[in-house]
Amino acid sequence: MRPISLLPNISKWFERIVHERIMKWRERKGIYIDEQSPGRRLQTKILSLCEDLRLTTAACNRPALVIFVDFLSAFDKLWYPALIKHLYELDMPRDLLKWIYGWLQDRSFSIHYGDIMSRVIRMHVGTPQGSVLAATLFRLHLHFLPQCFFQAISHLLQMI
Repeated sequence: MRPISLLPNISKWFERIVHERIMKWRERKGIYIDEQSPGRRLQTKILSLCEDLRLTTAACNRPALVIFVDFLSAFDKLWYPALIKHLYELDMPRDLLKWIYGWLQDRSFSIHYGDIMSRVIRMHVGTPQGSVLAATLFRLHLHFLPQCFFQAISHLLQMI
């Protein structure tokens, strides 16, 4: 049985407004994450894989390395202090940064089944389930990851 997260409609509406502000900020700053496919309009994992293979075969006589990473329960385990640090390093406007921090901290949930309700459980990691912002924030959090791979691979190639 899959859990259902019941978020208030006003909350979802406000998240969409914040999401649009984040997307406009990203475009102004030139922060594009071409290496990642989830959560991108008109781009699926299959299209991304096909493009990677096309580029690999087009590079005649050149070594190619493709790294595919699938993060299990990525949104559920996102450590938001690190996310906030990365967004700060990307020079996100303070008002957006403060809102995201406030939105992620001090969250709680309970489970309702029929007339039974569980105790309230505090959340210290992750993004709200069903959130409009979850995929975008996760992608921004991983913005630096491709550069880390590139540096590690460059270092290894120099050793050969």
